[in-house]
Amino acid sequence: MSMGSIYSSLSSLLSFSKALENSSNNVSNLNTPGYKGRDVRFSELANFSEGDTTRNEGAKIQDSQLRFQNGDISETGNDTDLAIDGLGFFILRTGSEELYTRAGGFKFDSNGFLIDPETGYRVAGIDGGGNLVDISIKNSIYSEPEKTTQVSLSGNLDSGTLAGSTVNSGADSLLEFDVVDNLGTARKLQAVFEKQLGNQWTLQFIDQSGNPVGAKEAIHFTSDGHIRSEDKNYSVSYFPYRLQTAEQTKEVFTLPGEFNFTDSDLTTGGTQSFTLSDDVYFITRDETGGNVQFVGSGQFSFTEDGYLVNTSDMSRVAGIGTEGTLTDLNISDLVTNPAQPTNQVSVSGNLDPDLSIGSVVPAVGDPAITFEITQSDGSHMEIHTEFTKQDDQEWEVVFRNESGTLLAGPLALNYEESGLLAAESRVLTATFPDSDEGTLSIQVRFHESTTNSLTQISGSASSVSFDANGTDEGDIESLNFTEEGFVEIHYTNGNTVEGPRIAIADRSGSAVSEFEVSLEGLTSLSGINSVEIADVDGRSAGRLTAYSFNESGQMTLNYSNGESVDGPTVALANFVNINGLTGIGETLFKADKSAGRFIAKAGEKGLGKIQGKSIELSNVELSREFAEIIIIQRGYQASSQIMNVSNELIETLYNNVRGR
Repeated sequence: MSMGSIYSSLSSLLSFSKALENSSNNVSNLNTPGYKGRDVRFSELANFSEGDTTRNEGAKIQDSQLRFQNGDISETGNDTDLAIDGLGFFILRTGSEELYTRAGGFKFDSNGFLIDPETGYRVAGIDGGGNLVDISIKNSIYSEPEKTTQVSLSGNLDSGTLAGSTVNSGADSLLEFDVVDNLGTARKLQAVFEKQLGNQWTLQFIDQSGNPVGAKEAIHFTSDGHIRSEDKNYSVSYFPYRLQTAEQTKEVFTLPGEFNFTDSDLTTGGTQSFTLSDDVYFITRDETGGNVQFVGSGQFSFTEDGYLVNTSDMSRVAGIGTEGTLTDLNISDLVTNPAQPTNQVSVSGNLDPDLSIGSVVPAVGDPAITFEITQSDGSHMEIHTEFTKQDDQEWEVVFRNESGTLLAGPLALNYEESGLLAAESRVLTATFPDSDEGTLSIQVRFHESTTNSLTQISGSASSVSFDANGTDEGDIESLNFTEEGFVEIHYTNGNTVEGPRIAIADRSGSAVSEFEVSLEGLTSLSGINSVEIADVDGRSAGRLTAYSFNESGQMTLNYSNGESVDGPTVALANFVNINGLTGIGETLFKADKSAGRFIAKAGEKGLGKIQGKSIELSNVELSREFAEIIIIQRGYQASSQIMNVSNELIETLYNNVRGR
């Protein structure tokens, strides 16, 4: 009896065990993205003959084959997860070696390369020439800025707007927009239209501080509301700056010499040197506010119109207006200092208490007691004063003009035993006629202190004096600048007035924005104001905020400045002989020379499309694996049973032989 049946069944047991191992591996990778199940193939062991008898030695596992059917695709939401919907493999590169996978759970490493995180191998892209390249965002983290060159406004300006009224918003929002300067910084500007007489408007751009940007442009419309052709386009040069405060000005402003004027003629003041001790600038402009220049020093003088100008080109030197915004430094309204009417009179001296009741000071024949007050127009009025004794401790005072007409009074003066005025009589108010047919309310101070007051003390004759404030109209005499940059003007009437402050700008670099303004779409018809910022080009620098892959495998890079840029493209590979691929673990495959590889972009040459934010799941089907396991189990049981029967036969034979 042959042992062949035992050997055959044993080989079957070994083969079925290996087949079970394969099914077990398939099931364990049920949730492994990109995993491809395997099938094992059984083959008959080699036969051999003894004489006329042919012997069979059972079965063996010949090999295993990969199932390359596609698995289901599941969305993950991760930007770098990729799945192939159709044929093809991703290409992973490490050094000179190239491997292939369907598992697209990629990510970017610290150097910006797209990699397979399990192995660290780089995912291959494909360039325009069909060459494999690494996919990297290292040089794409930031988007370069583009300076603004064009600003377009359109819509309607209501022709019925009152002259002098401004329009700085359209139907829905303010006329604000960002311009990007040559350094890539975005700066917010606002357009302000101002209605003039007739069909004329002006357009002025202002920055966030309210300072004018460029010149104020005149815009004319025809009778039918269309903009005049020569006003449709113009250029603006914007030099961003920050105005220095008064305290900051003290640190950098070198005081110029004093301007001295003759007969209020501002052109007689001469020229003074203006310098700054730091990297800051004076601002000069033309008469329209355009042609802005920044100068660190210059020879400045005043024109007859009161403008401070740079004598090198007669450009106007800028000052800071009352609202803290840029304006021309001009003193034309400060050439004359208006008269200051009298509002206070101080009285000192003594009234003789020994005079009888009813006595008048000054007595008839004595010199008049007079003083002058200044009226609103600068004219003077002589006031005559009379004191009449009413009682031992009481006097009465009246004020008359030169002809004796009563102007003010009587005012009661009550004295204490000490000879000093009682509290209620120390400061009184008298009303005098003014030059403009109005009145002047003047505070009469009969008591300033114990040593400066109108007393009633025995032993001293009556003697009274007056000191009235108020100044005449004054003409400009000289001018100097303070440490804070303020104009300080001195007048012939002795008054000193503080005027505007000279503007000093910190540019903090060489930023400039030069752009063309287009008003071709602007009208001025009766109705609503619907003007709007139609278009502004340029963009500031941006940072990469998001990326995605389209169905062709090309990346789109999105930046914080709103820019979207096409990035690298993922390469796919496929094979003429798919069986030329060998699985090497970790869902990776290696191709031999028989595979016949070709590469292309997704969607080309029969390759599938890329589905972003998704991964391909394992293609293992549980129902199929369970069926395989049942077949393996039945085969294993049958082989085991054959081995048992063969063993019993041998044992019976052995026993029979031994019994003889």
